[in-house]
Amino acid sequence: MTATEQPRVGAEIQLRRDALVEVARAMPGAPPTWRYLAAGSRGKLIGWRDRDETCAVVDVRGTDRRLVVFVRETSVDLA
Repeated sequence: MTATEQPRVGAEIQLRRDALVEVARAMPGAPPTWRYLAAGSRGKLIGWRDRDETCAVVDVRGTDRRLVVFVRETSVDLA
């Protein structure tokens, strides 16, 4: 995806492939944790994180508790 094709904040997105994603930390300084999400998992785009590579910040749907994860830009599509 190019910058002009990025989904906008608030959009429903889905994973185009299986992904190992970083879970957002509840407390600063906590160690990183990772979780597997299957292709087709859906959520709401709540932002973008630009570090070594651009990642979508996604509030994942269908979980018992709120789950916010960082997903590579190349792994998400509009739902």
